[in-house]
Amino acid sequence: MTNMKRIAGLVIVGIVVAGCGGREEIPPVTFTQKGGLAFGGNHLAVQGNYLYIATSGKLSVVDVSSVATPYEAGKYENANVVFQDVSVKGTTAFAVGYNGNVGVLFAIDVANPQNPVVQGFVITRDLWGIYVDGNYAYVAAGDSGLWVYDVTNPAGMNKIASLNTGGDLREVWKSGNYVYLTGPFEKRVWAVNVATPANPVLADSISLPVSGEDIHINGSVAVISGPDGVAFVNAAQPSSLSVISTFKPSGDPYAAWFDGEYAYTATKITGEGKGFISAVEGPEAPREVAASSQISGTPADIAYDGNFCYILTSSQMFIYAVTKN
Repeated sequence: MTNMKRIAGLVIVGIVVAGCGGREEIPPVTFTQKGGLAFGGNHLAVQGNYLYIATSGKLSVVDVSSVATPYEAGKYENANVVFQDVSVKGTTAFAVGYNGNVGVLFAIDVANPQNPVVQGFVITRDLWGIYVDGNYAYVAAGDSGLWVYDVTNPAGMNKIASLNTGGDLREVWKSGNYVYLTGPFEKRVWAVNVATPANPVLADSISLPVSGEDIHINGSVAVISGPDGVAFVNAAQPSSLSVISTFKPSGDPYAAWFDGEYAYTATKITGEGKGFISAVEGPEAPREVAASSQISGTPADIAYDGNFCYILTSSQMFIYAVTKN
């Protein structure tokens, strides 16, 4: 029996049990597939009517104004670069990528989605994850730690600070005055105070029972996900992080997005190049309550925006409407 069958059974059992009293009860969350694209990537970002996909050789700008018929409106291509992550501020997409041991930070003007234009770039090393807030880009720079760039002038970006936290940092998220970092080879999360971007200060770090393929924060709860499960972390006091709970869905959750009630996970079917979206209720006493239909490709990233989940795999992108019943 595959993991997909197990999770489908989980939802069906819930309906049958509830129906034993004579009334069928639908799952608390349902997923309805809308549109998609026939190419995948590494990470994605959503802003307004556009989806930005970082993938090998290009940064793609996808029009999702119609979720049933998304299409690639434009792209910036560079065959020498594997684009790893993207963060969008206004009409500028900031993307990080690499070519061998050389890392690159790009500032790409996407004011005209049909014709993305590079405004500036910085050649360096080990750039994996990026989060842009205000005039600053916070970059997970592998074993070099956290790097902070002033991106006020996209044509003249410059690094203003760094902090070597230890570990191989590849995922980053910012909430308030703190940046949170993790990595797929680390079972740990770091919180860094960036109230003064030019002087980042380590606030705390704690070990986790899961590896950090992805991180997302909503309010005071951080969700870290990896193939070994999902960890809900209390980040109400960044200087005193603590694990609230952990959960292993019916598969390998490579990415997650927490809406305050459910963590939507991009979950790989163990041992197969396929996946699905799982809804995990949390953070207290987490439980898996629903799953989408099966999708092709190894899940890489997920975003939730406007009652839609955008899930990216190694070979495709899918859009699902999310209904809370």
